[in-house]
Amino acid sequence: VELGYPAGVGQLLDLRLAKGFSQEQLARLLAVSVRQVRRWDAGTPPSKANLRRLAKLYGVSVDELIS
Repeated sequence: VELGYPAGVGQLLDLRLAKGFSQEQLARLLAVSVRQVRRWDAGTPPSKANLRRLAKLYGVSVDELIS
């Protein structure tokens, strides 16, 4: 299920870069395709499950990711 949260999605790229992950590294860590990470970087919101996984990986709450 894709969420309609355009706000906050831009920070996914910022968080990924701040943590020093390449798209390929993040894709491996989350067991998703590089294509999916590219979509997130471009503004496509992650699924609820991936939002939770990203929040845990980055040490932030899901609310912080979507606000």
